[in-house]
Amino acid sequence: MSEEKINWYSLPQLQKRIVLCLAKEGMQTRNEVKRKLGSAYKNVLFSFKSLEKRGIIKQMQTKKYRNREFPIYWLTEMGVLVALLHGAPKEKLLENVLQLYPNNEILQCTIEMSEYLNPEVFKIGMSAIIGKRKLDIADLMAIITVQMQTDSNMKKLRKALETLKKYPTTHTAFKKMLSQISKIEQYV
Repeated sequence: MSEEKINWYSLPQLQKRIVLCLAKEGMQTRNEVKRKLGSAYKNVLFSFKSLEKRGIIKQMQTKKYRNREFPIYWLTEMGVLVALLHGAPKEKLLENVLQLYPNNEILQCTIEMSEYLNPEVFKIGMSAIIGKRKLDIADLMAIITVQMQTDSNMKKLRKALETLKKYPTTHTAFKKMLSQISKIEQYV
């Protein structure tokens, strides 16, 4: 019997459902997710702990109910990319990211551009987050470069770059990095 290779970004079914639920619904307690998914609390609890350990979800705040505080969870940057990779609705995900990560222009831009990118390129972003704990402009450049190598559809690429223009700070940094690369090109 051959052993199937499991990718490091793949999730067991319940964990995948939890990530997609959080992506769609926004911040939730474990109990709220349990009710929405119709799963046993113990299974949800273990799945939450596993997702938190992998850096896919984190506690964002607490909710007070009957004089007790309950943790409320949502996705980390990596969790957002994992959700995209697993087919989360982009509009709802972007809405939540704008609310919960208002200063993370690169993540917001990446979500908007995801419509034009091959989902496989998000593995680059996840690798960057594992290594550096955040996405930066170099990672966005790598994502677009890999997209160009894997899909030669210039219409898609043009639309992705038009989306980039909606984010002035990221667009300016991207252009600066491109100009630095073209300066290096003369020495190659």
